[in-house]
Amino acid sequence: MLAGCGDEPRPPAPRTAQAVAPAASVPESPLTPVLAASLGRWQRQGTPRTWSAESLDLYLGTDAGRWRLYALVDTVVGSYDHPGGATALVELHRFRTPSDAFGAYSTRRGFDARLVPLGDEAFVTTHALLAWKGSVVLRIVGDARDRGSLEELARDATAPLPGGGEKPAGLNFLAGQAVVPGTEIWTREDAFGYSMFRGSGLARIRAGDATVEVLRHPSGNDRDALAVFEEFRSSVTLSARTLDPVLRIGNEAFFAQDSHLANTLAFRAGSDVVVLRGQAPPETLIQIAAELATRLRALAPPPATPAPAPVTATTP
Repeated sequence: MLAGCGDEPRPPAPRTAQAVAPAASVPESPLTPVLAASLGRWQRQGTPRTWSAESLDLYLGTDAGRWRLYALVDTVVGSYDHPGGATALVELHRFRTPSDAFGAYSTRRGFDARLVPLGDEAFVTTHALLAWKGSVVLRIVGDARDRGSLEELARDATAPLPGGGEKPAGLNFLAGQAVVPGTEIWTREDAFGYSMFRGSGLARIRAGDATVEVLRHPSGNDRDALAVFEEFRSSVTLSARTLDPVLRIGNEAFFAQDSHLANTLAFRAGSDVVVLRGQAPPETLIQIAAELATRLRALAPPPATPAPAPVTATTP
């Protein structure tokens, strides 16, 4: 569904928070006090280090660029040891808004990640634990054999953070749909394998016995949306046959099926392009698409009313 989405990749070999000095001194992050000397049974080693968005490459290498895509402000890192012999790096990434933080968090969450009840949302993978809470994304990279101890560390680290973060408004069109928990994504990266879909909301929806992947790409205006829609249609029809190019959904729509009998329905509704993909039967995709088109019409701002022309006084 999303380029780069999947099991959180193993970060660079831990250099610890103290091993590499930033190129220039940066102000201490306001999140530094969260990384206390002890978090439950975990004891901090050394002092936390703050990395500006610009200097984060020195700590994370090329992966720093992905964090910066979502308006990263700074990152604070602390090293912790557990009495059982485990070690962990705790990273607190601070973003401009909760929506930015959710974008950075959600693009790293694979569909098969295990959700855990931490912060506003959290998941664990083979190599890491990530949690989103407000404008902060917490990531813990550890070697603890007992995954529960890492969850305890995450719970203590996220407890002081202000929560209540709202997901990006671009996902509001999913209201009323049976969204599979933990599949909502907002990305500034390629989606569905297409660079034109950067800046999109995605999710999986349950439709009877099937699961449907849904993408919404909001464009700045109708003209740009039409260009994206036509580019996507041209790409899809190179490897799939169009079954019904005339669907009464949105402004224009098409339905295609590839050689593996996977179905794609795409439509444009004003400045939005929506794509549905999956093994669900055509009538199911059409029903969902019609519901989403209705929802998008309800969310669309009312057309601007032109100001009345000024009245010019006349001399009798």
